[in-house]
Amino acid sequence: MIQAHRIADDATSPTIDGRLDDAAWQAASSAQGARQLAPQRGEPATEDTQFYIVYDRNNLYVGFRCYDSEPEKVINRLGRRGDIFPSDWISFYIDPHHDHRTGYTFATTPGGIQSDGYRYDDTNSDRNWRGIWWVESHIDDKGWTAEFKIPFANFRFPEGQDQVWGFDIERLNKRKNEWTVWKQMTQAGVYTRMSDLGHAVGFSDIESGKLFEVTPYTLGGAAKTSGQDTDGQGAIGLDLQYNLTPALKANLTVNPDFAQVEADQVEINLTRFPTRFPEKRPFFVEGNSFFETPLDLFFSRRIGSSGDIVWGSKMTGKIGDYSVGLLNSQTGGTGLLELGEDQTQSEDALYSALRVKRDVLRRSNIGVMYAGKELDGAHSRVGGIDANIDFAKTYKLQGQYAMSFQDGPDSDNSALTLEFSQRNFLWETV
Repeated sequence: MIQAHRIADDATSPTIDGRLDDAAWQAASSAQGARQLAPQRGEPATEDTQFYIVYDRNNLYVGFRCYDSEPEKVINRLGRRGDIFPSDWISFYIDPHHDHRTGYTFATTPGGIQSDGYRYDDTNSDRNWRGIWWVESHIDDKGWTAEFKIPFANFRFPEGQDQVWGFDIERLNKRKNEWTVWKQMTQAGVYTRMSDLGHAVGFSDIESGKLFEVTPYTLGGAAKTSGQDTDGQGAIGLDLQYNLTPALKANLTVNPDFAQVEADQVEINLTRFPTRFPEKRPFFVEGNSFFETPLDLFFSRRIGSSGDIVWGSKMTGKIGDYSVGLLNSQTGGTGLLELGEDQTQSEDALYSALRVKRDVLRRSNIGVMYAGKELDGAHSRVGGIDANIDFAKTYKLQGQYAMSFQDGPDSDNSALTLEFSQRNFLWETV
């Protein structure tokens, strides 16, 4: 367990420069004593890691001292965001709900490369999640250090005083191929389980910061062809985000523009099945994992594939032991707010998805799911019930029954999946 240090409202928060020389770090308690996950499982780390947790009303700060007896040999490669694995790296996992199921991961290298993700259902990971946060690193004669600043607005967390959050660290010394952790030494595999984290205590008087955020946009252009009138084009739209509670978020988008979203990587598909590209559009990425089920009943990339998105609304988060997700999106028409002569017709369709999941036992859940597409005079709907039961740390039973409903004779179908798996540190069986 580590005590998180509260920075007084009138005190100075750490400057994010990669050096642990601020007064807040000196006043905070630290923890160390990392142990190896590999190669000598359970043995003390040959190069220890010391870390601190401090916070103010709106931000979480985490500082690391990564000791290295040969600092000149610290491996530090250049790379894009998320490309940390060719280098030494330090990461931490945090479970603000302390539900032993969900959380977030943040990581960096000696060069300050950022990597983050969202964790759910204990071991599953959504690497498309992107937070807004800052980190700086510094190499010195003792090894290297790193400072993280993460606004609480990135998290979903319950209200209350003296909160306990799940917390753990992982570090890779690339030169020694040594992988170390603080607390989670489970036999359930090398993947970090949110149910095995240590604890950070003492979180009080914190706020998620932004309750309401509006991002409007305008686009305009004109084209002139000799002998013809000038052709004008334009569009306006907005994105709106509102935190109903620190754990429940609502989103609205009108005439969204995804032109700046990272392009998909080209893939050669020689099979008869369509390629499933990852979701990268911000409106759909936020909370996308809430709609995942064993049979994959909902695939958000289909929304907008055959028609421009006119508007979309979404609510995702947790209410007590329930995880909820509700999404609606309308495509088609000319776009409510498109201007000019270059208006395009597309498929008019209303997409909907509803997901409710109830936490049971320590690491298990049961849930229901509905997804539908409504067209003029036609529809396609699917619904199902699912369960994910973990027991004895290493065993998992997962299943789902679903039915689809479409127009036309003999168009209703059903599907059932049931999977039992066992995983320990050395193998996984399904």
